[in-house]
Amino acid sequence: MDGFEKKTCVIDARVSTEKQLFSGGLDDQEIVCQRYATSRQWRIVKTYAKSYSGSKEEREDFEYICKEMKVMQKEGTDIDYYLIKSIDRLTRLGSGVYETMKKNLAAIGVELIDAYGVIQPEINKLEHLGVEYEWSRQSPTQIAQIIEAERSKQEVSDILVRMMSTEIALAQKGYQVRRANDGYTNKEIIAEGRKVKIQIPDPERAHFYREMFNLRAKGGLTDPEIVDYINAMGFKTKNQIKWKREGKTKIAIGTIKGKPLTVKQFQRIIKKSVYAGVICEKWTHNKPIWSKSKALISIDTFNTANRGNVYIQVDKANNLK
Repeated sequence: MDGFEKKTCVIDARVSTEKQLFSGGLDDQEIVCQRYATSRQWRIVKTYAKSYSGSKEEREDFEYICKEMKVMQKEGTDIDYYLIKSIDRLTRLGSGVYETMKKNLAAIGVELIDAYGVIQPEINKLEHLGVEYEWSRQSPTQIAQIIEAERSKQEVSDILVRMMSTEIALAQKGYQVRRANDGYTNKEIIAEGRKVKIQIPDPERAHFYREMFNLRAKGGLTDPEIVDYINAMGFKTKNQIKWKREGKTKIAIGTIKGKPLTVKQFQRIIKKSVYAGVICEKWTHNKPIWSKSKALISIDTFNTANRGNVYIQVDKANNLK
């Protein structure tokens, strides 16, 4: 087959969560796409494999790949196909975003192909008459592609509803569903026949927060003076791990050091009723409820420290207001 030039492709394998990443989701996609390309004797120019955490990162990742393909084309590397395992691995933002991504690829001369065969090449439906318009070119599976893109979007919505409804219900009962507030650490317990989380005082950091409220409640010191006192005790915000992704591996490359307390941070902390064992947020309809977690300070200390700006009232029946 002298003079025969192989078609070329890039493979895009992506998952939407770290759990999928480390359970082999990317490997599965790569294997399927590699076998598809090999069976058609396509040359794989490059394989992109990563996880993303949201729509913004998904879009930025796709734009980055398109820019790289343009560079490769300018350097003389032809790219015929953008190969994915299935439409739901390209995007889960619906048919509108899917069609835009296809058009962006077509604009640089790259055709989108999926290993499952749902995406079929466009044909001119007026070709037999020797006439062609933009609207006369369409894939025979156009409707199937739209349905698959919308199904993927609906699946994400259904997953979020199931997950969030459980978390909201637990939050409304006073359990902890997010990461712990500073000064606390999360602890798993068994309650209501299942594993749930509560916050317990962090033995290394709880004393900072108790002292903030106690000093504010006692009076005699300005907020900047209280902040200086807390920092003199050794307070710094928690260190944060700095991560870098190399292929499918997330590597810790350093630490972002904690910083001293500022007056603005202190004034925000003082208003947080969670330290008094009370939750009041959007998921509780902005109504106060008792937390299942242990309070670091008393209601009286909280009220005195806040000087009337925020006030928790408890009636004789132990109801909050």
